[in-house]
This record gives sequence, structure tokens and C-alpha cells, in this order.
Amino acid sequence: MMDYHVLKLIHVSCVAASVSLFLLRGAGMWCGAAWTAQRWTRTVPPLIDTLLLASAVTLAWTSGQSPLVQPWLSAKLGAVALYIVLGAFALKRARTRTGRRAALLAATATLAYIIAVAVTKQAWPL
Repeated sequence: MMDYHVLKLIHVSCVAASVSLFLLRGAGMWCGAAWTAQRWTRTVPPLIDTLLLASAVTLAWTSGQSPLVQPWLSAKLGAVALYIVLGAFALKRARTRTGRRAALLAATATLAYIIAVAVTKQAWPL
């Protein structure tokens, strides 16, 4: 069994990589950069996000935490689902540039909430 601290390091590293790539791709979309259509922008993020999800599930299982018992974890999971939807609209689903920009801003705000919940372990961190 992998040590909890190693799992947490993997998880936090994946969060940093995932968030950085999302914001980089969002900035590219905002500016209309051609590189956002390159193959790596569609292949690398899902790989990182898969490792992120696996580390999150393993951390929850290892520490005995459940979203049914921990309100902050339920709030975080709900916000992650919202972030995924908003991110999809920000990077490809929205039909207009204005729609993509609005979704990018909303996804970024949701990310800030997710991080605040993770750090404080409170569903309402403010």
C-alpha cells in the first residue's frame, strides 16, 4: 500500500498540472492561438486528469473518507462536476467566443472554490 503522503503528493501535483494546463489552454482560446488545436492539447490533459481521479479515489479510500459522510467532500465533488461541464464549454462546446470566455471565467471561479474547499475542509470556506 502506498503511503498517504506520497498519494497526496501525487494528487496535489496532478491538480497543479491539470489546473495549469486548463488555464494555459483557456488563455490560448481567449487569444485565438492556433496551438490550442494541436493534438497534445487533447491527449495530455485527459491522462493527467485520469491520474488525478485515481489518486483522489485512492486517497479517499485509504483515509476512510466518504462523500456521504463528509459534507466538504460532497461539495468538492459537486463542484468538480460543475467544473468539468464549464471547462468543456470553455474549451470546445460553446458556439461563440463570448460563450467560451464566460464559461472560462465561471470554470476558473469554480476551481478557486474547489481549492478553497480542499484546503479548509469546509463546504463553505469563506
